[in-house]
Amino acid sequence: MTKKIVKLMMATALATGTTLGFFMESANAQFVVGRPYSLPSNLPDIRFTLLVKDNEGNEIKDTFMNEPNVGFFPGAIKDFKYLYSAPENSNDPLSTPVNFPGLNLKAEKLGDTNVSYTISETTGSPVMTFVLDSNSLPIDNLTSDIKEECKNIDFGIDFVNIVSNILENNVFACVSHIKYEGYLPFEENEDTMDPSPRNISRSFKPENDITAPITVPEHSNTASLFALAVLGVGSLRKHKMK
Repeated sequence: MTKKIVKLMMATALATGTTLGFFMESANAQFVVGRPYSLPSNLPDIRFTLLVKDNEGNEIKDTFMNEPNVGFFPGAIKDFKYLYSAPENSNDPLSTPVNFPGLNLKAEKLGDTNVSYTISETTGSPVMTFVLDSNSLPIDNLTSDIKEECKNIDFGIDFVNIVSNILENNVFACVSHIKYEGYLPFEENEDTMDPSPRNISRSFKPENDITAPITVPEHSNTASLFALAVLGVGSLRKHKMK
C-alpha cells in the first residue's frame, strides 16, 4: 500500500511539473505595444504609431487625471513621418521628409459624441489635430469591416483618459476634420489662409499591431524544481519506511 502511495506521489509530481511548465510556457504570449496608422494622399502622406505601452511594457497613462474631459499622454505617438513629394528641382523646404521620433497626444472631450485629438511636439507646438465626430461616420476610404466598427462605435467608452480604449476601438480610423499644423499646413485654404479644419472624406488606415513578448523569467526551472521537491519528499518517505 505504501509503495502505491509513493508511486502515486511520484506520478503526481511529474504531472504537476509538466502542467506548470505548459502554462508557464504559454505565458510567453504577445502583448500589443501599439498600432501604426497611415494617411495616404497626394500631399502629404502621413504615417505614425499610436503607443499604449512604453519600452518597459507599462501602460502609457493620462497625466491629467484630475481633468476628466482632457487627457494627455506623453510619448504616445512614435515615428511620426511626414512624406511630401515635391516637384523635381523644387526649392520647397518641405520637400525633405519630416520625422518626429516621439510626440505627445492630447485628447479633449468636446461633447457627448465628439473628441478632439492633438499630436504635438515635446515643446507643445501642435503638429496635427483631428476629431472623432459622430456626424462624420463612416469614412469613405475605410474597408467595410472598419466602417462597421466606426458606425457602431460606443461613445459611452472613455476615449479621452484611457489610451488603450482609443487603440482597442480603432478610434483613429474613424476620425475626420484633419488639420495639419506647424510643418504641415496643407489643409489650409490657399486663398484665405483659413486654418480651420476641413471635413475630409478619408481617414487614417490602421496597419498590423506592433507586439512584444510577455516573458516569465526561469519559468521552466521553477516547474522543474517544484517537481523535484515533491519527488524528493516521496523518496525520503520511502527510504524511512524501509
